[in-house]
Amino acid sequence: MSDIDRLIARVRDAATQRGLRPATLARMSGLALNTLRDMHSQDWNPRIETLRKVEAALEEEAAA
Repeated sequence: MSDIDRLIARVRDAATQRGLRPATLARMSGLALNTLRDMHSQDWNPRIETLRKVEAALEEEAAA
């Protein structure tokens, strides 16, 4: 598993554990819903910048 695949898995797991839907996560991270709509699909292939924004939003949410 590549570093990117591990990051994708970590983002998915964190969102699932916190009960965050793609729409909520998109709003939190300043991304369009279409960018995250398929985040739980094996075919989801996000850009690094997308993953960074989502990860930052998840960290902020956890700190709140």
